[in-house]
Amino acid sequence: SAEWVAYMRRGFRDGMERPGKYAEFIGAGATWDTMFAEGAKERTVDMFQDQVFYQEAIDRLPRWAAVAARSQAPGLIAELMGSSSATFFYMHPILKRGGSEQAIPWHQDLPYWKVDGHQIGSVWIALDDMPLSSSVRYLRGSHLWGLFRPRHFV
Repeated sequence: SAEWVAYMRRGFRDGMERPGKYAEFIGAGATWDTMFAEGAKERTVDMFQDQVFYQEAIDRLPRWAAVAARSQAPGLIAELMGSSSATFFYMHPILKRGGSEQAIPWHQDLPYWKVDGHQIGSVWIALDDMPLSSSVRYLRGSHLWGLFRPRHFV
């Protein structure tokens, strides 16, 4: 709903104002050596990403804890997994500005998490309208290919 989208946008602002220790503010021309440099938050940001576990969300970003607990996302992912419930494990918020040259490469989420199982899923939520060519793409059956090596997106 429009209300949830507005709520999640405020959650993104909260996250950028109170970033975690692994948050990245990535500007045009950013490199691994410069993205954590002093003043990185103040530059023009093409992409922002952070990593938030549930307890941290409760303490640092309560809007995201509420999204995990009360939005439609848990019910949808539980239904897709054939489960009666879903448990929030981890959130990887990514903000990518329109027109940004930073691409997020094709990847699998599971190798980043260090967990095992068959009832594990990701929920991707776009907070802005975008062309289909810029949205996330899923490859049916790719979870059966074995795990690919994780890599950093910058």
